[in-house]
Amino acid sequence: MPRGGGSGNRFERNVVLCEHRLRGAGGRRIGLSFGGGGTGASVCRDGRCVVEHERGAMLANVIASCSDNGIYINRAAQTQLRHNTLIDTAGINVRFAESSAQADGNLVDGPISARDGAIVRSGDNRSTRLVASYVGLSDVRARFADALALDLAWSSAPPRRAATADDGLGADLCGAPRAEAPAYGAFEDVARCAARRR
Repeated sequence: MPRGGGSGNRFERNVVLCEHRLRGAGGRRIGLSFGGGGTGASVCRDGRCVVEHERGAMLANVIASCSDNGIYINRAAQTQLRHNTLIDTAGINVRFAESSAQADGNLVDGPISARDGAIVRSGDNRSTRLVASYVGLSDVRARFADALALDLAWSSAPPRRAATADDGLGADLCGAPRAEAPAYGAFEDVARCAARRR
């Protein structure tokens, strides 16, 4: 959780399993976060702490099994959220007036939301509406062989974005180059991750 007036930090190509061994334990677990520490101004790098973090990026991460938000942005400005896959979380939440985020290419089992004056520019993403989440319906989970068991092989052809001129996508979670019309989320084919580890 970068905070304290930090700037330019990145979470890129990680797998975060919030409750893999903590199912049923008390408390709430968040996947990845910028800000939210309540850092006092006197210990902030800039001595003011108007924002706790700025110009951060979360790119090509898989975040799963969180009892709270998979991604939480709290008093963090100009954040980029691109091509992340969130499974079995409360989605993406951007909070407080100091916070702003641009979200594109994410595959989110849960809603993408802003509250308490925050700004989230939700571009081209696939997410689950809040009402569907409450009744256990998720078209995002259905895209995988067994999302809750973390079998993330595509159940059919992956959902793809329109061809993008954005050359900043870089490699996916598995280190493979992105297709011209990239799949939503962290990877093109999760099997490439296993092949890479051999």
